[in-house]
Amino acid sequence: MTWVFKPYEGISNITFGQTREDVERMLGQPSKVKQTYTGKTRLEYSTSMPAFVFADRMLIEINLLPDISEPFEYMGMNLFATAEDAVLGGLMRYDPDIRESNGFLIFFGLGLALTGFHDGMREQKAITIFSHNHHWTEKRAIMRPVGHSLKAPR
Repeated sequence: MTWVFKPYEGISNITFGQTREDVERMLGQPSKVKQTYTGKTRLEYSTSMPAFVFADRMLIEINLLPDISEPFEYMGMNLFATAEDAVLGGLMRYDPDIRESNGFLIFFGLGLALTGFHDGMREQKAITIFSHNHHWTEKRAIMRPVGHSLKAPR
């Protein structure tokens, strides 16, 4: 199954606002359930599957690593299989107002954040997609804008 990203909605048939039970009904029991230091619940299946983060019993964040076993696509582009500069260029066409925080490039127009795509640290690659009520949205104004100065490594 290809994981298809829909901005501020989710991936494929998993949507923000669903409960843990909804996700477990679709994907089965996770291999790990963790409580984050901020009190959120994180479901982990394996490094080849997305991880799901819940706040107030609702899905607010999905994390993906390059080891994901199925393609992760946005607008027909497989974000982990495509060259970093092409991913950044492709995403910037849809959202040029990019912010940076703690090594993440955050595309608020899409509800998507990347790391390891812009800094030559491919071993650190990760993608986070998030909902409108994610804590990053509250901090947007204090994040550094980087859209026009961004250069992807070759």
